[in-house]
Order: sequence, then C-alpha cells, then structure tokens
Amino acid sequence: MLGLKRGTVLLAPHEKSWETYAAETMDRLRAILGDRAVEMQHVGSTAVPAIQAKPIVDLAVAVRQLSDVEPLFPALEKQGFYHAAHCDDEGQILLVCGDLEADTRTCHIHVVRAESMEWRNYLNFRDYLNFYPKKAAEYEALKKELQQRFPSDRKAYTEGKAEWIAYALRKALVWSFLGERVHAEMDRPLGTEHPKHPGLYYPINYGYLPGVVGGDGEELDVYVLGVREPLETFDGRVIGIIHRQDDNEDKLVAAPDGMIFDQAQIAQQVFFQEQYHCSQVEPLYHHSCGVIPFRRGEKGFEYLLLLQRRSNTWSFPKGHQEMGETERETVLRETLEETGCRAELADGFRQEITYALKERKGQKRVTLFLGRLEGELSLRQEEIVTARWMNAEQALSLLHQGYRPILEKAERFLSKQG
Repeated sequence: MLGLKRGTVLLAPHEKSWETYAAETMDRLRAILGDRAVEMQHVGSTAVPAIQAKPIVDLAVAVRQLSDVEPLFPALEKQGFYHAAHCDDEGQILLVCGDLEADTRTCHIHVVRAESMEWRNYLNFRDYLNFYPKKAAEYEALKKELQQRFPSDRKAYTEGKAEWIAYALRKALVWSFLGERVHAEMDRPLGTEHPKHPGLYYPINYGYLPGVVGGDGEELDVYVLGVREPLETFDGRVIGIIHRQDDNEDKLVAAPDGMIFDQAQIAQQVFFQEQYHCSQVEPLYHHSCGVIPFRRGEKGFEYLLLLQRRSNTWSFPKGHQEMGETERETVLRETLEETGCRAELADGFRQEITYALKERKGQKRVTLFLGRLEGELSLRQEEIVTARWMNAEQALSLLHQGYRPILEKAERFLSKQG
C-alpha cells in the first residue's frame, strides 16, 4: 500500500516496497537537482521497519542554500514533484508527490540546509527509533491511539504527536553524540565557583558544545573527565549521557581519546552536581560483574546458567557495577537479586571479557568470579526465565562464544584445586 488521501489518517505495517520507492524517488530527484543536493535520506516512520506508518514516504534532502532549489521548481513539477508553498517554513521547502486530482499523497520531500538542525533532527529521529525498539513501540502505540481518535483529522493527529516527538528529538540529539568526537568551550573550568550556588566549586571541567541547542533552549552542556587542569576548550570523545528525569536538559560526558570511564566511574565524578537531580548515566563503556556458580556433581563440577528473558540467551548471574561498589560487592548484590542466593567467592579467580554491544552504542566489559551458592534458588522472574545446573560440556554448548574460554579456564582452575 502506498499513498493516502490528504487530511486522513491510516496506519499500515511496514512494506519493503516503501524502501524501493524511496530509493527510486531519490534517483529521480538527483537527476534534477544535480550537485545542489548534498545528501538525501529516507526518513520518517516508513524508514523504521519495526512500526506501522502512514503509507506516505518521507525523504530529507540536504542542500547548501534553499534558494538554490527555487529556480528548479518548474523542472521538478514536470517530473511530478510539486511545491507545497503553504507548508514551507523558515528552514524548509516541502515538495509532494501523488495524484493531485484525487487529492492523495505518496511522498513528502523535506528540503533543508545541509548540517542544519532540521537535517540533524530528521536523521536523529529515524536512527533513535531504529536503535531503541522500546521507544519505537512507544511511538507506535501513541500513533495507533491517535489514529482511532482522529481518522479524518490529520491536523489533530499531528498535534497529538507533537509533545512526544519533541521529547524524542531531545533524547535523540544527545544520543547522536555518544561515541563521537566533539569540540567544547569551557565556561566553568575546573576550580570555578558555581554562578548560582556559592560554595559549590567544579571539581572537573564543565562547558558546552557551541551552536548545539539543548532541551533547555541553551547550548548543550558537557562534563569533561580525565583532565586535571582548568581548560578553555576541549576536543575529545563523548563517553556518556546524563539523562535527567526532572529536567528538560540532558548532558554529555566527554573524555580524551582512548580514556575509558564506565557507568559507576562517571556517576562518581558528576555526583557533585547530579546529586541534586534525578539522573541516570548512559555510558559508552559498560562494566558488569558476575559469578560463575559451581558445585561438585556426581561426575565432576556443575555450573548454574540463567536463561535471560530479554535476550533469550544463557549466561551467568551478573549486573552493572554501581557507584561506590567494589567488583566483589557488585557480584554479591547481583547474585542475591537474580538467584535469591548468597555467593561465597573463590580466591584466585578473576577473568574478563570485552565485546561490542549490538542493542546499543558502545562496548561492554564483564568481570567474572567463581563462587558457591548458599540457599534455595528464588529467581527474579521479570528478568530470568529459568535456571539450570549442567556440566561443562552442556554449558559450553549454550553459552555465547565469548564466555566459553572463561568457563574452560574455570574448569581447569577447579580441577587443580581438587
């Protein structure tokens, strides 16, 4: 299905034909715009395969100047691209495709300036929804509700989405910087007194990204870690996001290239200011600690594996290290929370694995210990489907390949212990 009567609302499941139509339409546009078009992208809900969308394809076209496109309106119209002048705004030209006599639309083409906030927003919104399925599902649920309420009122439908989209764009903007190199200006260098709170001095450098507007309408703030002297400017990599639940503005965390701070380390360094807010750290580098539970069976050592509900994979009890915890404290807490058992950790065994994350940006480092469990199993049902004791051969066949060498080392370690 492609095309919808103007002013109406109808959602349809994603179709591969939308992607084909988007690619073909961009080819037609390139033939007309030539080098005036810096870049083109398929955007909007039809570019998010996991959710339903109105069967109208959205394209974003980046140009150096909007005025470069105006002389081409006649040529564009001959090829079926009509200028919807009444929908233009200061930073955008809208072109539409469809059957004008039947008052249907098949494509909306948003022509914006290259590297503008409008261009960034189109790409960020699409990529954010594709990267976070839960957010995409949340957006889809809202759209379905609005479709039922306003099937013949596109304006009311669009207005009903506005608040959620504004929220998502704020989140998507800061998320887009995670892992990227940035240039920042320091307006509150290390040692500076807070302008509104006398007696509060900045133990780290604090500044902003010039020209990038945050959720509070001012330039996006950034904490700089890993530099022990006051700075005027900083160039480095964004290694984290501070999500404030009680504020419109999230904040970035940056560090020199090659310097790693995990969730707990970031939380500790920004605590001086974030303690006054309801904040959550999203790190680029994640650190979890866990235990390989073991017991002696009739035919050798047995190991406890947990089937994770969210990922549907077998693994060991583990979780993120929290601010102020040692690795062993994290292991003991997470084991008790996930299994209901206390762990007695073995001395002399500590192994690590590091891998790239698939479901989010960044890397994860997992530190594993060996331990015996004390007590009856009582699983955290919202996270764990089931648990099973098994020998090394069975466990190796179920574990992710990255964990297999660690289990093999654990087996050798225990065999030597006797």
